Amino acid sequence: MKLKFIVLGGILSLSSTGFVISSQEVVKMPDAETLQTRLNNSGLKDFAKKTDFVKKLANKEKIPLAISSKIELSILDYNEIVKKEMPEAIANLLMIQVQMAKPRLFKALLKDEQEALEKLKKLGLYKPKK
Repeated sequence: MKLKFIVLGGILSLSSTGFVISSQEVVKMPDAETLQTRLNNSGLKDFAKKTDFVKKLANKEKIPLAISSKIELSILDYNEIVKKEMPEAIANLLMIQVQMAKPRLFKALLKDEQEALEKLKKLGLYKPKK
């Protein structure tokens, strides 16, 4: 729980510049079926299932910063879930895999929103694989 507050604090400190919030347009997220398909195709089916991530974002209008915070918080939730459900070695492997898949997660969610990806990239919140 403490880590969630740290993550939110870091993201909110970015938004305190005024630039982050005022310069970001609202992104309309796709429907649940589209999001689920994108996550499945990105190898993130288990992540989506365990975190109810699709329900949290489907058909919502969010600024890119809010989407980024949802991703970060959902990864933390996923980590807690797998720690409880699985042996430590497997849980650690899954947590590493999801962390490494974060660029794919951003790309899958914001597939139709290249401008939002670029803004998050400039803020250092989205780091595409080279």
